[in-house]
Amino acid sequence: MVTTDVSFAMSIQSRIFSLILVVTASLLFSPVVYGEDLLEVVRLAQENDAQLQVARQQRDGATEQLPQSLSALLPSADFSASRSETKQHTYDRDQYATSGYSLSLNIPALHMDRIASYRQAEAGVAGAEHQFLAEEQMLLLRAATHYFDVLAAADNLTLAQTEAKAVARQLKLAEEGLKAGTAVITDLQEAQAGADAAQAQVLAASNNLQSSMETLMEVIGPQSKDFVILPLKSDSILPAPIPEDSDVWVTMALEKNHSLAMRKAAVTQAEQGVEKSKAGHYPTVDVSVRHMVQDNEASAIWYGGNQRNETITAQLNVPIFSGGMTQSRVRQAVYALEEARKNLEKTVRHIQRETRNAFRDWITSLAQVKAFTQSRDSSASALDSIRASREVGFRTMLDVLKGERDFYQAERNLSNARYGTILASLKLKMSAGVLSVQDLEQINGWLGTSKHEESAGENDAHEYHD
Repeated sequence: MVTTDVSFAMSIQSRIFSLILVVTASLLFSPVVYGEDLLEVVRLAQENDAQLQVARQQRDGATEQLPQSLSALLPSADFSASRSETKQHTYDRDQYATSGYSLSLNIPALHMDRIASYRQAEAGVAGAEHQFLAEEQMLLLRAATHYFDVLAAADNLTLAQTEAKAVARQLKLAEEGLKAGTAVITDLQEAQAGADAAQAQVLAASNNLQSSMETLMEVIGPQSKDFVILPLKSDSILPAPIPEDSDVWVTMALEKNHSLAMRKAAVTQAEQGVEKSKAGHYPTVDVSVRHMVQDNEASAIWYGGNQRNETITAQLNVPIFSGGMTQSRVRQAVYALEEARKNLEKTVRHIQRETRNAFRDWITSLAQVKAFTQSRDSSASALDSIRASREVGFRTMLDVLKGERDFYQAERNLSNARYGTILASLKLKMSAGVLSVQDLEQINGWLGTSKHEESAGENDAHEYHD
């Protein structure tokens, strides 16, 4: 029996030591990034994000469509020169040389298909620009999302570590109480179960933090130095949407959303595609001007001479029958136009839904912050009461562990709700097409350490060391 008690005590001590070791390891082995605040993360993302760089190259490439289409409407000039020497293998063996040059100017006087192509290119360039602007706004949202994902993961790890330490204390108290005869084996078993769960929670939270940091690295690029992420001040007042009317936000989105503007440009492109196909029925007019000079050198049997010609040509081409090709191309272009219009209609409905959802998410998240704040305060008061009742024997160890879990869960809920409110505001502004760096500058002012936290001696940042 004595041997069993000793083994059991050693097992408990081993569990406590393992729990402390897990908490310590989670503090030491955490991922690394370099930067100071949200604006620094955004700057790094704008410089290093591959997805934004791809969008920029696509925009720049699409811009070249415009000068290419314009060139088909402008005159073109050509210059050519030649020299030839001729030796005749006849009885007189005559030999002479001829040289000359020509300069021609070609003017496309009337080509309706080329005019439509130019207008198509204009719409294509506008669409590419809106696509790039939409990608820029998406990058701002992605950078902020990954930033606050890291903060949420860091908060979760901190809470898991704190909860694990509290459970370790309860486990130690249960062990001491069992030895002193003031506790029962059930208390110890409940504390053991809580310690095992806390240990698993710390490991999961540490892994989640590393994964969140890796996701952030994917956007801002690999960094070689330590990275300090400023937390959200606990006393930051999160604003409500202005205006507080979802219909106003929907109207704004229909006017300024870049994805919607891109779809409108696609419709314009398709409309000009129809005009371009119809132009296959229209006549074309070209004008050409040519100046030619030819110099024939004298030879043994003739005097040679110079020749100078100026030619102006106007050419009219009237298509009469193309085997049905033009009509088929018109029908194909009309189908493409209907497809573009349906995609526009689909995008309008999607943006209306996304804007209203983002507005509701913002309002709901604000309400959740208020509710979870009250829940956290209530859980803290309840935990104090449970601990006091436990000391006088009215509560069990299981009640204490449950009270601690409820309190830390309330802390997690509050933390997630605060970050969710910020991200919901950014999503609404992006859906409305008005998200900018200035919005992140405002949020950046909410980061740091509150006066209450400074007086409590807490750190002003979550620090991670590789």
